[in-house]
Amino acid sequence: VIITVNLDEIIAHANNKDWEKVTLIFTEAAFKLQSLGADFIVIPCNSFHIVADDVQKAISVPLLSIIDCVGDYISKLNYSKVALLGSNFTMENNFFINKLFNKYGVLAEVPDK
Repeated sequence: VIITVNLDEIIAHANNKDWEKVTLIFTEAAFKLQSLGADFIVIPCNSFHIVADDVQKAISVPLLSIIDCVGDYISKLNYSKVALLGSNFTMENNFFINKLFNKYGVLAEVPDK
């Protein structure tokens, strides 16, 4: 089951740092997916994993986090330091870096621009 969200609307809210509205949009979509019988939810965009933990708290099915998938993989390889490449948004906001460090003990470095 796939539900699309209005990316222009989400980006406008993100640019205004209105994370409550971004969270609400993704949470409403996740509730719809859950009500349609989805076994788990995926947000297929690294940048909007900034609200993934809050969305997960609002639903009862698992939200598959790309950060956790990366962290699990890095841990299996016993790496402790990795480079993070992504959109400016992902690299300039610390949500990806912080979760990798706080949950997995992995230091993620961001290259200079």
